[in-house]
Amino acid sequence: MRKILLLYLCIIFSIINAQSECDIIGDPAKYASIIIDADTGEVLHECNARELRFPASLTKMMTLYITFDAVQSGKLKLYQQLTLSEYAASQERSNMDLMPYTKVSAIDAIFGIVIKSANDFATMIGEFIGGDEEGFVRLMNLKAKRLGMHSTTFKNANGLPNKEQVTTAYDMALLARALWRDHSRYFSIFSKKSFVFNGKKFVGHNYVLSKYQYANGLKTGYIKDSDFNIATTAARKSHGNLVAVVMGGKTPELRDAHVMELLDRAYEYKIQKKSSKAMRFISKKMASYESYSKDKEFNKLENSTPAPSKADKEVYNGYTKIEDILKQIK
Repeated sequence: MRKILLLYLCIIFSIINAQSECDIIGDPAKYASIIIDADTGEVLHECNARELRFPASLTKMMTLYITFDAVQSGKLKLYQQLTLSEYAASQERSNMDLMPYTKVSAIDAIFGIVIKSANDFATMIGEFIGGDEEGFVRLMNLKAKRLGMHSTTFKNANGLPNKEQVTTAYDMALLARALWRDHSRYFSIFSKKSFVFNGKKFVGHNYVLSKYQYANGLKTGYIKDSDFNIATTAARKSHGNLVAVVMGGKTPELRDAHVMELLDRAYEYKIQKKSSKAMRFISKKMASYESYSKDKEFNKLENSTPAPSKADKEVYNGYTKIEDILKQIK
């Protein structure tokens, strides 16, 4: 039994080592990755996860977090009509390519941000909630600090290039986890692969949602300074919930394959860890059974042995191990 338990511990140790290795899939100065247990917050894997990186459109996770806060508080209604300002309409692609002063419902804007990664819609919502982009950025940074994202500075609502807009993979994982935890009512939106706006169907480019059976959301991002980023959440029945962030993938295909591999490793670790707990429980029960068996053997011998004298009892009480007691009786 001890040998089996030792084998399981060796397997887990090897998985932990594999989890701590850095399989860099792009420029080392841009690459970072992390996996956390969404249920406990435990870090299961990290590589360069505390180093500063550019968030790109992962920024929109914070924009959406604050948007859902506004919906929850009643400041914003899902079917409320918002107006696309000239500034918002001028945002570079990815965008919805709309004319200034177009009316857009808040729910359409949310779908556009999640699925199309629409920079114009992110700016529009930010202007409505914050009064202007500058006011919204203040809200973003305040919320970041409250969530423990101490290495993050936001400068805009959409993630378009800004040398001062920086974060870490660890902070992005904290944000993804908080978004899932605090706004679970709306979280199914992040699993959508397409939406229809003004009669036209828009298809997203988060292909992990289709390729990885346990994935249930989140967001991709790209700018030249960051390369390809992704935050992914995964839920696996009886094996828990995970949050994964990969930043700096050389290509979207490499990034997607890498995040799925990291999730598989993390789940394997959790499965083996659970198995080792079961083995320790069994080992403990076996030890208790062995002790019980020895006690039974002792009781049989005791019943067939004349009652001990007072001196014998004093000697008997001085022993703690069953084997010593049996020797004394003999």
